[in-house]
Amino acid sequence: MGYKNNIITLKANKSIPVNSLVYRTYSKDIDDKVSSIIKNKLRKVKVKFIINVIKNKKIEFIVNDYQHEIKILGNVPEISINKSITESDIKEKIEKINNTIYEIDDLKINLDKDLFVPISHINNLKREIIDKLDEVRINSFNKQFKECEYYIEVNDYKRVNEYTLYTNNKTKISDKYKYIYSDNLNNTITKIPKVINNYLKFDINREYLVGEIGSLNKLKNIITDYSFNVVNSYTVAFLHSIGVKRVTLSLELIDSDIVDLVNNYIKRYKKRPNLELIKKTNIEVMVIKTDLFKYGNVYYLRDRFNNKYRVIKKNNMCYIYDYKETKRENSDEFYFNLGINYLRDEYFE
Repeated sequence: MGYKNNIITLKANKSIPVNSLVYRTYSKDIDDKVSSIIKNKLRKVKVKFIINVIKNKKIEFIVNDYQHEIKILGNVPEISINKSITESDIKEKIEKINNTIYEIDDLKINLDKDLFVPISHINNLKREIIDKLDEVRINSFNKQFKECEYYIEVNDYKRVNEYTLYTNNKTKISDKYKYIYSDNLNNTITKIPKVINNYLKFDINREYLVGEIGSLNKLKNIITDYSFNVVNSYTVAFLHSIGVKRVTLSLELIDSDIVDLVNNYIKRYKKRPNLELIKKTNIEVMVIKTDLFKYGNVYYLRDRFNNKYRVIKKNNMCYIYDYKETKRENSDEFYFNLGINYLRDEYFE
């Protein structure tokens, strides 16, 4: 810790030239000040008020919080005998709502001359309209759900034990695999990148492996990839109901989760899903538009533990993959018996 006019010593892992700028990244004073503001300064909801006090008409209060508008009516104002109510009288009472969660952003008072309204009546109307606004705001967050029978139309898929492959290396392709996914190889199912600027370049009638939600609206013949993070039977049913042919399960699922998902699907829909499971892969951890290869041939990025993250450039993007391989430890037969129809291998050489 250092104080004003103290000389302090900083440890540096690299040599630093004389007269280099040193940037402070933490200030206790600033941090304490921000914490105090967050803790002590109440956040206010801005509201607009319109108050109409018109001869021979009921008093009208209108409040708007920019999402909801409330209107209430009071008594008809009397003709004043001695003292008339003034705009400042009304304004003084209305501005006291600043003791609530609300803050007046705009106040408009339309007041005819020579009218009398008890101040107590103004206060009562103010409390009533604030209570009604509170109620509307609270109820807007408490959505009412109608209880009814849940039903969704899905196909019944036959049990098969097949293999799929993702690769851009022709030497990895063999007769073992029923379907081949790739980024650019001929006679394979194209894997669409997760970052897309233009769907028009894709043939709507072709089959694609997709990893982002926009493709659900733009393409017809699709298989969803693991990046959809499918972890329950409801999501599988939804994707099947909108035409997805095969659903790849999330890599986060453990074996018991897969058992529950399949059993719940069959119990709920009385049909079998068409599921694909990745047996081994290196997870795609990041996609960046920055061209790392402009700095030279970049094949890996290293972290401080010396782990190497594979970098591959495709579609004018740089894809960075996890340094360790993610794979399922049980046998292929085990996963087929769970209800998986397709097991996928992925190679990035």
